[in-house]
Amino acid sequence: MYIIRDKQFACGYFADGKEFKTKKDILDQLVSYHSIDFSDALRDNDERTIQEFMDSEFKTSKDKLNFILEYGQWGIEAIKK
Repeated sequence: MYIIRDKQFACGYFADGKEFKTKKDILDQLVSYHSIDFSDALRDNDERTIQEFMDSEFKTSKDKLNFILEYGQWGIEAIKK
C-alpha cells in the first residue's frame, strides 16, 4: 500500500492520506488530478492532454510516474498494513 506525500507542504498528503494499492493506481489518480491544470504547461498551440503528452514522451509506466511526481511535486510513501 502507498500514500502520496505533498512535497509543497511539510506534512501534507494527497486526498487526506488516501491509500493506493499499486503505483499504477497512483499514476492514474495523479493524471486525472492534473488533467485540469496541465493545458498551460506546454508550448503555445500544443493542446495535448497530460495523458497524450506522457504517452508520446515516455515509454514506460515508471517514467510516466516519475514525470507526474516531479510535475506535481509529489512523493510516494510505502505503508505497511
